[in-house]
Amino acid sequence: MKMPKLTRQQSATRKMNLLKMDMIAILDETPERFEIPYNPTTLTHMAINNTIITIQQHMQQSHRIAILINLYYLGELLNTTANPQQNWKDYLQTNLLSNPRRYYCAAIRIYEIFQGNMEQIYRTKYFSMHYITGMTNSDYRNNFLPFIKNHSSEDFAF
Repeated sequence: MKMPKLTRQQSATRKMNLLKMDMIAILDETPERFEIPYNPTTLTHMAINNTIITIQQHMQQSHRIAILINLYYLGELLNTTANPQQNWKDYLQTNLLSNPRRYYCAAIRIYEIFQGNMEQIYRTKYFSMHYITGMTNSDYRNNFLPFIKNHSSEDFAF
C-alpha cells in the first residue's frame, strides 16, 4: 500500500521530532573529538576565517559531527562581542562567502542550543546544519528552543 505524501508541515514536524529525540538521547558518543580550529590568541577576524575554512573542508567530506562542532566554535566566536550580527557583517565586508546567512544562522543556533554542553553534539544521530537552518524562525523560537531549554534543566543528556 502506497503511503500518502506528507505535507510540508508534516515533514517539518517529523524532522523536528527527530531533532528533539537527539537532544534527549543518551547514546554512546562517537570517540572522535575535534579541536578548536584556531589559536585562541588569534584576532577574531582570522579565527572566524580559519573556522569557516574548516567547516567547508568537513562539508566536502560530509562529516556531520565535525561540521556541527565547528559551527559551534563559530557561534562562540561570533558571541565574543555584544553584537554577533555586527561581528559577522564586519567579517563579510572583507571576505566573500556563498550563502553567508546559512553559516550565520547555523552557528548562532547551534551555539545557543549546545551552550553549556557541547558534548551532546557527539551523541546526536540526526541533527545537522541542513535541519537547523531549514527550520523556520517561528518553529525554532516557539517550539524547538523552548523544548531544549526545558529539557536541559531536567538533567537529561545535557
